[in-house]
Amino acid sequence: MGSGTDLIEVIDAGIIDANILLRFIIDDQSAQVDAVERLMDRVSRGVVRGTLLPTVFLEIVFVLERQYGESRERIGTALHEILMMDGFVIVDRKQLIDATLEYRRRSSISFADAYHCAMARDFHEGVIVSFDRKLGGVPGVQRREPDEI
Repeated sequence: MGSGTDLIEVIDAGIIDANILLRFIIDDQSAQVDAVERLMDRVSRGVVRGTLLPTVFLEIVFVLERQYGESRERIGTALHEILMMDGFVIVDRKQLIDATLEYRRRSSISFADAYHCAMARDFHEGVIVSFDRKLGGVPGVQRREPDEI
């Protein structure tokens, strides 16, 4: 008889690719969606743990913008939902959350630029070297050109 303190072994799924999360977001009723929904359910229940890299989020945004014409609001909502799932180990989770918020707020910058700004704020005193003047308007970011260094 179990004592109620039995530990459940968590399955490490390894790195989760963008195409898995895209099926979850798009929900296009393909045969793959059912498998992805089962995986996401197991992740949300803590039975499976998967690792998400920042490049996965960059790819998701690119595909949703270019191939599906999704709005920033829809993309931001989908990313936020994934970023809040405890079952994922997400490299740079805080910076990706910040990037998602900035991406939704400012139509003038890409998700990649929003992520770079979040990294600059958190690890480089807000300094980013770029010719892109729009980055200077991001709160907490100081844009510098190469000759200013």
